[in-house]
Parts: sequence; C-alpha cells; structure tokens
Amino acid sequence: MSVIFLHPAIRTYRVELFERLSKYGVEFLFTSINSLDTPAGVETESILNTTAIKYHQCKEISLFGKKNFSFDLFRVFKYQTVVFSCATSIPFLLLSLPLHILGKRIILFDELWKYPDQKVYHLLRPLVRFLVKKTVDSFVPAGTCAAKYMKSEYGAADDNIHIAFNTTELTNICSQFLGSSEQSKELKLNLGCEKTPVVLYLGRIVKYKGLDILLNAVAKLDFNIKLLVVGDGDFATECKALARNLSIADHVFFWGACNIEESPCFYKLADVFVLPTRFLPGDGVGYEAWGFTINEAMANGIPVITTDAVGAAHDLIVNDETGWIFPAEDFNSLADILRTVIGDLDHAREVAENGKSWVSSKCSYQQNEHAFCRAIGLNLSSLS
Repeated sequence: MSVIFLHPAIRTYRVELFERLSKYGVEFLFTSINSLDTPAGVETESILNTTAIKYHQCKEISLFGKKNFSFDLFRVFKYQTVVFSCATSIPFLLLSLPLHILGKRIILFDELWKYPDQKVYHLLRPLVRFLVKKTVDSFVPAGTCAAKYMKSEYGAADDNIHIAFNTTELTNICSQFLGSSEQSKELKLNLGCEKTPVVLYLGRIVKYKGLDILLNAVAKLDFNIKLLVVGDGDFATECKALARNLSIADHVFFWGACNIEESPCFYKLADVFVLPTRFLPGDGVGYEAWGFTINEAMANGIPVITTDAVGAAHDLIVNDETGWIFPAEDFNSLADILRTVIGDLDHAREVAENGKSWVSSKCSYQQNEHAFCRAIGLNLSSLS
C-alpha cells in the first residue's frame, strides 16, 4: 500500500511519530514553510537536515491571499492512500473530492474541536461538511474533544474513529544557559529567595492564550509569588502594561522567547505551571486545540493549572488528582486555585506526580502509531 501524509511544517513533537510511520513505507509531504527568522523555522530546518524519513517539501504560493497552496500537492495522486491534516486546510479542500472520485482512500487527522469563527470559515462550513462526509474513509482525532467534534459535525461512527492523543517528549536535561548571560543573572536575582513560589507561564504571548487572565489572578493574591513569563508575541506589550497597572510588575519577570531545548530549564525553576487560555471568538485561532506545554509540564512533574479552552485539559486533567482546571477567563477561580495549590505545595507535588504518571500512560508515540495504523489499514505485525 502506498501512503502519503500531508502535514504542515514538521515540528519536534511530530518527529518520532513520523519516523515510526515511515518504517511502514509512509511518505510525507510538508505543505508549508516556517520562516528561518523564527524559533519554529530554525527547529524545522534542523529536523529536515537530520531526519531519515522520506519527505517532499512543497514550494508555497499564495492562493486567495492564503499560503499553503503548491503545485507540489498534485503528487498525491500517485498514492493509494492520502492522510490529510485538518479538514479546513487548502490541500483537503482542493484535493479530497478528486482523490475520492479516483478511488483513493482518505484519512483525516485533525485537532479541531470548535469550528473557526471567522466569516470565511462560516461560508466554507457547508463545503467542509460535504467533503468530509463524502470522502473521508477513516478519522484520527488528536484527543477526545476532537473525536466528539467529528461525531457531531460529520456523523463519524465510533468504530471509524482512532484517537491518537497528542504526544510530545521533552528532555529533562537542562542546558547551562541559565548560569551565564546577564539576563540569566537578572532572572536569578529577580526570583530571589528560594522560599518564594514560582509560577510559570511558557508559550506565545497572544491574546487567546490569556496571560492577562493570569496577571489579574496574581493581583488577587495576598501573599508573595514570582511569576516567570517565558515567551513573546503581539500581546506582550499590553501584558507588561497591565502588570504595571495592577502594581505587580515587581513580581513578574518577562524573559522573552526561548528555544525548545531551553524549556526544561524553566520547568525546573517552577513550582506551578499555568496555561490560562480563553475562548476568543473571531480570532484566527480562538482556543487551544491541544496545548503541548501541558504535556511538557506534567512530564516534568510540575503541578498544572489550565482552563476548559485547552484541548489537552479534557484528556489529561482530573481536578485535584492530576492537575486543576478552571472556567476560561475566570481569574477569580484561578486565584482561588493558586491559593490552594501554593498553600499546600506538598499536596500539589503529589498531584503533579499523579499527573506525570497519567500523561505517560495516556500519551505515547506507540499509541499514536497504533491509531494511525488502524486508520490507514497498515499491518502492525509487519515490522516484527
């Protein structure tokens, strides 16, 4: 069976899965290119220079003001089975129906669990529903939220859904960068006494990720903490101004962006990790389809607090057992949880250990491999 998997630019968290699938002969077509001016672009370039998987890189051109189109897409017609990432992507919208007419088998891998709220997507929704119902032979959702969405939106049957829980493995090895630069010395000075709890936010600073919600919660606390913010984005300036307006700027350290290999250093500094994502209708993203930093923090044994706007929360967080979840945008609830967690860090560490075991058992590349093999129709025993 000849199989090609269409996917946007490869990132570290997909490498092991794709390497596993490539051993069955699956080939990959990467449909977009991350700019080398970004950490994601550097990461992608490094992967492509070292990976053993067989891949083709599309040369993108603009179509209707959107990239992700390339004449390289048409190479998919020589394969028997085509795996698409995301039902609203240009490759799926353009190619699924002609592939179906030609008798090709189509698999849909998707993280989507709320339909995009932008006007153009509302116009496309009837077409997306039609194409999925008409052409898709099997579904691979990235979690239970996505699986429920596939059932309600497309009428997918339970026996035709194969969940591949989003997985990432972040090394626990911390580089030495924290001991060298002037910024590192400033960070250590800012964090101060080891007895002051450190709350970590790590991710892009964009509005839907809700850093402002965390800042408002911190302002409600009546005891000292340090909030370490690692990341950058177009919402950062507003958040820095908010920290000053809330009179908590002395308790907040904005580090800036970091590379993926530096992340373990920040997890090791943290007593609590918070991902305060909100639902943001009309935004290009609007919620957290998964949230890989949840996996990373839990795997590093850090107590995790997050919201119901984060896909991973619905699979990985059981309140007060593996972490804590609060209603999106409710900073008063977040403040209450922070009081509880920081007030009893011994219990929080027990919850974190439970979370570490839970994420390890729930999310694995072997589980992902088996889910895709079932969906595609690959024989799992063929490699033994």
